[in-house]
Amino acid sequence: MNTLNLGEWPIFHPSHQRMDKWQALKVLEEAAVVVEAAKEHITLHGTGYEHSARIALTSEIADLLQTIVNLCDAYNITEDQIQAARAVNHVKNIDRGMFDDTPRTHMHREED
Repeated sequence: MNTLNLGEWPIFHPSHQRMDKWQALKVLEEAAVVVEAAKEHITLHGTGYEHSARIALTSEIADLLQTIVNLCDAYNITEDQIQAARAVNHVKNIDRGMFDDTPRTHMHREED
């Protein structure tokens, strides 16, 4: 099974954190930017411009990850709590067959 170690992420100064809906909505905003960057990457695939689109997508993913780390801090969610939730999530994804070499289940799309 492949894994991706994302390392440690610094948390923004506490003056930038607040336990409110706006802190959570920032994650949605950043996720939307990631989706747009992914769509651009798909559009440019095979055109010779995909390298710059990949750099842009990677940058937007980093922004999203930073925002998630900040959200955890604002809501006092600890690394141990995230690791416990990740373990539960991992088992759930095993049960769903998400690590199996089969077509995607819930997100499977038929070829056009």
